[in-house]
Amino acid sequence: MVDHGATVRVGDSPAFGTALGVMEACGIRAALKGLPVRLINFEGAQPVRLASGLSVGVARAVRECDLLVNLPKIKAHGQLYITLAVKNYFGTVVGFRKPWLHARYGDVDNRFEEMLVDLLGVLPGGITLADGVMAMHVDGPVGGKPFPLHLLAGGLNPVALDTALLEVLGLPCQASPVWRECRRRNLAGSNMEELSFPLAGVEEVAVQGFQPPARMRPVTFHPWRLLLGAWKRLLAE
Repeated sequence: MVDHGATVRVGDSPAFGTALGVMEACGIRAALKGLPVRLINFEGAQPVRLASGLSVGVARAVRECDLLVNLPKIKAHGQLYITLAVKNYFGTVVGFRKPWLHARYGDVDNRFEEMLVDLLGVLPGGITLADGVMAMHVDGPVGGKPFPLHLLAGGLNPVALDTALLEVLGLPCQASPVWRECRRRNLAGSNMEELSFPLAGVEEVAVQGFQPPARMRPVTFHPWRLLLGAWKRLLAE
């Protein structure tokens, strides 16, 4: 893309701390050193009305980009079972709004999962490249155990990618609340029988031994966690 005149920005908006701090800690800054890319914090929230009627603050840099490359890390998730392509788009919501949305809608039916899936309808088009070279299982998004999946997966449809990856990992699709919401809407990509694989089929890369969380935690956040997170964010800035 850079060879064709594109301006490439690499960003995120963690709930606590800053994207630049996270990139420094996990080696992204070092890996991209010397390349003509700009590392940014997703800031400048633009209110966006979702199909469900909920308004969320999406980073201005995301709304303004021509091509959005979604880069999820394949990992177990103690609240939402697993983090794959669709869940990772939550990274476009700016900063402290994430834990607030957890606290406000986490225990209201499937409102939180609706919000995650609704984001697909308001974000720019692009591609997802899922990193499963060294995945995380047992628990997450922190405190899990490494799982050598040795896999990179890509696709234009994040729902289809999630469906395929759940099959690769040997996990029941219905166990994922986000996938269930996609299937409830009958979104394209939520039916395994309709998917095609130009490079390697699911059966060629399927693995055994990937362990999802043994016990799911509530999606909602306790108010004290919100206060603690806000304090950490202030310190990081």
